[in-house]
Amino acid sequence: MNRVKRFSARIALECGVVRLAMTESHPEPTDEKYLEGGRRGWPVILSGLKTLLETSRFLPAFD
Repeated sequence: MNRVKRFSARIALECGVVRLAMTESHPEPTDEKYLEGGRRGWPVILSGLKTLLETSRFLPAFD
């Protein structure tokens, strides 16, 4: 049986006229593999959000 380790993170987004700031914090030590996933995933998520805000359209799905 696979066991899923759960962890928590706090994400804060502030949207201004020309700036979006993101802060991520973890209340307890987090395994490096999860941090690496965030380093790779957040740029894609934020890019999609930027496109949606600018064009009112979603980015096309990709693998």
